[in-house]
Amino acid sequence: MYYEESPFFKKTILPWYHSDGMCLIKIFFMALTMAFSVIGIQVANTLPSWYGFKGIPYALLILSGIVFFINLGRFLKRKVQMLGKAKKRY
Repeated sequence: MYYEESPFFKKTILPWYHSDGMCLIKIFFMALTMAFSVIGIQVANTLPSWYGFKGIPYALLILSGIVFFINLGRFLKRKVQMLGKAKKRY
C-alpha cells in the first residue's frame, strides 16, 4: 500500500481568475455595471416610450449584483483567513 499523505509544506495553487487582483478588478467593473444599470432604470422611468425596456436594466442590475457580492465575499473571506494565519504565527 502507498502512503498518500499530502505534505504540509505544499501550498494550494489558485487559478489566475481567483487571485486577489482579479477579484478586485471584477468588483470594480461590476460596481460600474450596477451604476450603469441604475442610470438605465432612471432613464426608462423618465421616458414613456422606453418604459417597456425597463426589464433589461433590472436584469443587468441583478446579475451584476450577484457577481459583485460573490467576488466581494470571496475576497473578504480570503483576507480574513490571511489575517487569522498571520495572528497565529505571532
